[in-house]
Amino acid sequence: MLDAGSGAGASSPHRLQHLLSRARFDHDRAREEIARLVIHELAGQEVVLVADETGDAKSSTDCVGRQYSGAIKGVGLCRVAVHLAAVTESVRVVIDRTLYLPRDWAADEEHREAAGVPEEIMFATKLQQTAAMVKNALELGVRARWFAGDDVYSGRELRREMREFGLGDAVGVSHTYTVTDGAGRRWKARQMINKVLPHQWMRRQTGHGTKGTREYDWAWLDVRADDTPNGHGDDGTSVLVARRHWYTGEISFFRCWSAEDVTLAQLVEVICRRWRIEETLCATRRSAVFPAQPGGIGGRFLGSMADLMPKGL
Repeated sequence: MLDAGSGAGASSPHRLQHLLSRARFDHDRAREEIARLVIHELAGQEVVLVADETGDAKSSTDCVGRQYSGAIKGVGLCRVAVHLAAVTESVRVVIDRTLYLPRDWAADEEHREAAGVPEEIMFATKLQQTAAMVKNALELGVRARWFAGDDVYSGRELRREMREFGLGDAVGVSHTYTVTDGAGRRWKARQMINKVLPHQWMRRQTGHGTKGTREYDWAWLDVRADDTPNGHGDDGTSVLVARRHWYTGEISFFRCWSAEDVTLAQLVEVICRRWRIEETLCATRRSAVFPAQPGGIGGRFLGSMADLMPKGL
């Protein structure tokens, strides 16, 4: 501990000991400070707010419960958190996170007490948690134009709230997702895409991976908006975007809406920024403020997630 304190420029290990054993992480203050940094550093840039979740496998039954996590590819003892990142063309930073509690876990008073869950923390779906984080970010002054996420965050109510917040959205949807065309006919996404003519596909490079440049074919089709808030006009750009792998032919779908006219190229850029949150979360773990606490939630319910907060931009 003394060596670690010296390495951090401290004359004694006491401050580091306090940090690791007694200090409480102030979520609200950290969120406000990060929002201040984002407002200053990203001024004038087009910001996309991106939601994603992480799942960390754990072994302590006192601190976590069995739940589904894509990270562990199934159901198991794990800690799941929903994150919100601000992403621009050149910058990405996590600005908020919320620990997710399954409904039965949140209602277990004995389990809550053992884990140190504050009484005011109640069950909320991941979509409700996401909407609350977006609202907080906007109220703190973060200026964003878009919201993006995978199919977990494609719920109609969440998209409706994003429109009420004044944001456009670009979210992943499954191939069985139902859309309505201009004539009022309903189609599955996989059926709707058959309307795209060969020359309407546009190939674009979307980044670089371990195997070289990523290239996909993209197309879009007009669909009726299904998320218009009460009192809002049914205007704007509402489309189904398809992404096709140039070699395998595998197709993914995205539901997009914008209050303004946009091009397919602009929507592709927003969709691709969604992927960067995974890089953000990996980088955040490497530059942790606190080490991950064993067991999961731990005695300091909010503080245990501090290892997922960035040091800054």
